[in-house]
Amino acid sequence: MFTLQIDLQPQIEQRVKFLMEKHFNKELFFRDLISYKISELEKALFKMKKDLRKYEKQYKMSSYEFYQLFEAGKYGDQDDYMIWAGLYELSQKNEKELAQLQW
Repeated sequence: MFTLQIDLQPQIEQRVKFLMEKHFNKELFFRDLISYKISELEKALFKMKKDLRKYEKQYKMSSYEFYQLFEAGKYGDQDDYMIWAGLYELSQKNEKELAQLQW
């Protein structure tokens, strides 16, 4: 059994209490919350991967290869490179978060 205590702002606290009172099965409530977060991460990753593929096609290299070179200082701070690197970093962060949440 796990007990959870959360400090929330009063307006948020009221809404959470309302949801918890209406949701009799607390475990199901949190399963649904996790499933929702998984779904949001999957949608975001789908969009990011689509954007990453555009850069990969344009520059004829994988995002992984690009990022290794970018981190090594082989590319400057041109807008495309900064956006590509940021997208790649965010996609990696989201992949890790998704892996932690999936059943």
